[in-house]
Amino acid sequence: MFRSSATTSPHEDVPRLFLLLALICGLQHVSAQHLSGTIEERAAWGRTLVLSVVRGAEHHALDSVLISADGKFTFPKRQGPEGFHQLALNDSDRVDLILSPEEAEVVLEFASVPLQEHIRVLRSDLNQGLWEYKLVSRESQAQLAAIQDERRSVSPTDMAASLALTEREAQVQQRRTATMDRIIARDSTAYFARVILADRRLMAAVPLGAESIGNSFAWADPGLMHSSIYPKAVMAYLQKLPFEVDGGLRAGADSILLWTSPDTACWSYARTLLVRIFNEYGPEDMVQYLVDRYVAGPDARLPADRSLLHLVSERMKVAIGAKAPDVWLRAPSTGDSTRLHDVLSAHRYTLLFFYSSTCDHCHQQMPGLRALYAEHERADLTILGLSLDTDLEEFQDTVRDQDLPWPGYSELNGWGSKVAKAFQVKATPTMLLLDASGTIVAKPYDHAELRSILGNLLE
Repeated sequence: MFRSSATTSPHEDVPRLFLLLALICGLQHVSAQHLSGTIEERAAWGRTLVLSVVRGAEHHALDSVLISADGKFTFPKRQGPEGFHQLALNDSDRVDLILSPEEAEVVLEFASVPLQEHIRVLRSDLNQGLWEYKLVSRESQAQLAAIQDERRSVSPTDMAASLALTEREAQVQQRRTATMDRIIARDSTAYFARVILADRRLMAAVPLGAESIGNSFAWADPGLMHSSIYPKAVMAYLQKLPFEVDGGLRAGADSILLWTSPDTACWSYARTLLVRIFNEYGPEDMVQYLVDRYVAGPDARLPADRSLLHLVSERMKVAIGAKAPDVWLRAPSTGDSTRLHDVLSAHRYTLLFFYSSTCDHCHQQMPGLRALYAEHERADLTILGLSLDTDLEEFQDTVRDQDLPWPGYSELNGWGSKVAKAFQVKATPTMLLLDASGTIVAKPYDHAELRSILGNLLE
């Protein structure tokens, strides 16, 4: 660790939705606000306008109202999280805005649809600043696109024309930056200014590495969670971790969850975000680690919500505290099979050691495991070697050359092993410690951690 310290449908019951979001987002950071306005486009009258809150790259419905017969809409005075929100007339017609306890009232006017192209902020300094920047940014993007089109028609040998286009690009970027600077100068503590400054600090830290990123970002600021910068910071931090260092990703995930711990909402969001990132990009063993420790294990500060549970449902079956599947273990030399739970009942603890004869890291664990096996009575501890080999001779050579004293099993089917699939094994070596009843009590990272765990369990 680098620092110490530590869609729902808008037509569902609104109070129930709001109560759920209140628990997730932490209402201690907010106060009552009033959002209202008009839409002059007659085709929108009588339709539903949905208010959503931004959380990273997602939008969660908070409330909905009908646009009146004269184009007016008013959301009930409400409490809600500080940060970016969206108003949506339908799935594609959405407009960004900021709601914050800094402002008691936000009044908007839309001359037509689509909403985002016809917005006028009548009351709200925050949203006037936001849309001042958005309009300049939109103009800048159009200008940069036009410059790129011109660049395609310029000869590579025409240095004067190329330099002129580069200068125009720089001027466009400078105008956009100047707009941001003006907004910050008005009030650097206002929400939009805070997000801009947080993004600048993050971008300045990225070239310096993971430690600088960790120190630059306010991980426990729930306001930043309601912006796209939060997942940006998490991804930037993870990408700068030393992947080649054993345990580096685990320590990085632990650090993020430690830094977010002062705020329950940030911690819960960071846990879900980390699980999703590793589930999509790998390594898969990180998903199981997060499930074991932060979803089902001792550091699960909050119950997982429905979406997270759905994502990790299969992994929960082999999480710490779950009952291990009763699989058949096959002895490759004889072809005899034994039920796992029949073995478990004869010992207080049983270690399942998944390995491969071609895995150097697995071989590094074997001397330490041999020592533990020799030190404990069989009634207290046994080890079952579960090889993901495909060749009988390789399996037997490893048992002989490494002097493995424990029972060894293998289906000789490599990663097609039914036992490995049943226990969601994604890498070797993998260790699981089970008690006599078949409950998974620990997943040691290596033989040294296993020694420590056994010392506590058997004392």
